[in-house]
Amino acid sequence: MEPTNGDDNKPQSHEQEPLPLRNADSAPAPEQVLESASQAPIIQENIGGKPSEETPSDCERKKFGEFERLSLRWARLNAVFVGLTLFAITGTAVVFWDQFKEMSSQTDILAIAARQARRDSAESSANAARQLSIAQEQAKAAQDSVNAIQRQTEIGARPWLELSKIAITGGMTIDINGEAHSQVYVVATNVGKTPAREVSLWVELGERSTERQEIRRLCTMNVPTPKDAGKYGQILFPTKTLGEEETQTISIKLRQLTLVERKPAGTGYSESFRWDKGGPPPSQEQFIYPIPSSVIGCIQYKSFTSEALYYTGFVYELLPLIKGREMFGYNIHFDRKTKKATDIPATITQENGTVTIPLDWLRLTQNRGWGNDIVK
Repeated sequence: MEPTNGDDNKPQSHEQEPLPLRNADSAPAPEQVLESASQAPIIQENIGGKPSEETPSDCERKKFGEFERLSLRWARLNAVFVGLTLFAITGTAVVFWDQFKEMSSQTDILAIAARQARRDSAESSANAARQLSIAQEQAKAAQDSVNAIQRQTEIGARPWLELSKIAITGGMTIDINGEAHSQVYVVATNVGKTPAREVSLWVELGERSTERQEIRRLCTMNVPTPKDAGKYGQILFPTKTLGEEETQTISIKLRQLTLVERKPAGTGYSESFRWDKGGPPPSQEQFIYPIPSSVIGCIQYKSFTSEALYYTGFVYELLPLIKGREMFGYNIHFDRKTKKATDIPATITQENGTVTIPLDWLRLTQNRGWGNDIVK
């Protein structure tokens, strides 16, 4: 009886089975084995035994590794922090840039709006100025139309006073001081359709080259106020006259003439004169005065519907008649020492330094140069 395989029942041995052997030809030589053994590192493996003790160099390597790990950790944290900071800075910069672009756009919009507003304002101002100018022109045209209507109404309804009569009624006296006097008859008539109030009549003797200024002075003199001359002053109704029954004394203070040249002429002599602002020099032996050259005057009045001052001015030339001939002018000479007139005709009388020119020497004519009346 063949024994059964009892290997299954035998306890397993812990002994390892021998490794197969190489051939003698393929096995390395002993010298090669020793050399390889000397070059190969010796690895000690502690299997199932106590752990080997750490050497000081191993501890140092371990500590250095922990420091490196800590440094690496902090480096990573710093990198993260720097990254976050950079991200925050970048985000802030982006926000600020967006805000800057928005502000720039808003500024551009405001600038455009301001320019448009200025243009609109300029156009509005120009339109307003044009409209104002048009309105002013229309208002002026309307006012001119109203004034024209008022003038037409006023001209048709206001009083009009004219100088209806004038005449010299007496001789003229001139003294050594240049004071000249005469008498005149002057009549004013209301030829308008309404009464005139505060009527005044001013008449004076005139001197050549000053008539215009003197008339304007007379026509702009202050008229008597109602307080001084009654409620309405002198009233003159239509067709009525003023001064019909009276004469007025008129006068003037004559300026002395400076003798420029005297030379023989025919049986007598001719002289040339001028008016000096300060009068003739003291060395002149004579006081020389020209006879007054005109009678000037002005009639002032107002209407009952207006406070405007109306006036009628007049100038009549006074020409002496010598030997039946009108003379453009005649001068009276007074001797400085004797106070008497010299070289005067026999018809001119003198007494106590005053000469009297007879009435038949004097003649009034309308002014030949610039008319008789000055009317407003």
